[in-house]
Amino acid sequence: MASRDEWGFRLHAEDSVLIARSDIEPGSYPAGDGTELAVTDAVPRGHKVAVADLPEGAPVRKYGHVIGFASRPIRAGEHVHTHNLAYREFAREHDFGADATPTAYVPADQRATFRGYVRPDGRVGTRNYATGLIAGGAQVLCFTTGRGSAFGCKPAPSIKLATNTPLYERMTDDMDINCGVIADGEATVEEVGRRIFEHVLRVASGEATRSEELGYGDEEFVPWHLSTVL
Repeated sequence: MASRDEWGFRLHAEDSVLIARSDIEPGSYPAGDGTELAVTDAVPRGHKVAVADLPEGAPVRKYGHVIGFASRPIRAGEHVHTHNLAYREFAREHDFGADATPTAYVPADQRATFRGYVRPDGRVGTRNYATGLIAGGAQVLCFTTGRGSAFGCKPAPSIKLATNTPLYERMTDDMDINCGVIADGEATVEEVGRRIFEHVLRVASGEATRSEELGYGDEEFVPWHLSTVL
């Protein structure tokens, strides 16, 4: 359970909602800017809370992007979900690379490596007994799931990333990494990104993923699967 001071977090400075770290009850909570936010509804973990009054028709932003529009006036502190959030077409402005920042590359002498081989043209590959060509050449997959999809995709190892801690705790035998610690306030995006990166290197060097240990993946690789996918 997150503390009162860590009850919610904003994914982007322009967001009109906070995300609840855990189930919260109505009450007064720190808004993160030195003020208090009066939460008026019981809000489930992972759901949205308005941080300001939103008139009917106002855009609702999450991740810095419009995810819908207020279907009725929403007061600051209200639970924002399908009961007061509507979806419709709207004009979008996409400025390519507008938010791009220069990449601070790791110095060459500090870069991580994995066990593999160098092809004559300079490209690299991992040992053939552990990998193969899949989906146009990917040799390691990172598969995110918030509901617990049991997935493996031979011949490429599949690293499963749980997006929330309750899922990870229910399925520790099937999940490789718990990314829910970000929402729990126990790690930063950068720290979890480093864990994923280092795990990919270990898997590319031969360490087995959970799905490989369980033998998943014999029937997952199905090109041109013509059906509805939920």
